[in-house]
Amino acid sequence: MEDLHKLNVEDVINLLKKVNALFPNGKPSKDIDERNEVIDSWDGEYEDIFETIDEQFYELESELESKLEIFVRRIIKK
Repeated sequence: MEDLHKLNVEDVINLLKKVNALFPNGKPSKDIDERNEVIDSWDGEYEDIFETIDEQFYELESELESKLEIFVRRIIKK
């Protein structure tokens, strides 16, 4: 999230926050197995939500890629 803030892509951050809110305490575990257990427990319950978030993300994908490319080019020039 911190890096996304540096890229100034608040719309992408908001989408991630929506996904994170589905996890216990609003925060996915850093442990992949624990995360997968939670995701498996959803049993398709949030399928519509994820479909909407996917659609919204793909609308933002070009902007995110452009900002990331600019950021990487700045780092390479240093």
